[in-house]
Amino acid sequence: MLANILSFSRIPLALLLLGPPQLAVSAIVTACATDVLDGWWARRSGTQSYFGTLLDPIADKVFVLFGLICLQLGWFETITFLSREIALVLYFLIRRGKIRVKAFISGKVMTSLQFVVFVLLFGGFEASPY
Repeated sequence: MLANILSFSRIPLALLLLGPPQLAVSAIVTACATDVLDGWWARRSGTQSYFGTLLDPIADKVFVLFGLICLQLGWFETITFLSREIALVLYFLIRRGKIRVKAFISGKVMTSLQFVVFVLLFGGFEASPY
């Protein structure tokens, strides 16, 4: 139950991305912490569930999509950021719906990297080629 609450909390946390940079960065750090803690708690407490394994990636994607909307990135940046999700959808379509819901370390690393990029972007970091 607590693990699902932690996962679900990322959805309303996304609304804080509309606030000032300090609030947005705090929301991203909190979302990252809940992403780590939800699975850890579910395994530790023996409360893993199929619903939880679906809720966790959905909450991640809602948070990331809302963040992309808030940042108002160009199409190329948005597609690049979403390329992992696009690749996963294509993979599942090719496999004709044989979806196996399981967290992989590579997926957790990628989600963490997305959160790091969000911290940089919402914190005001601007990349310059010079």
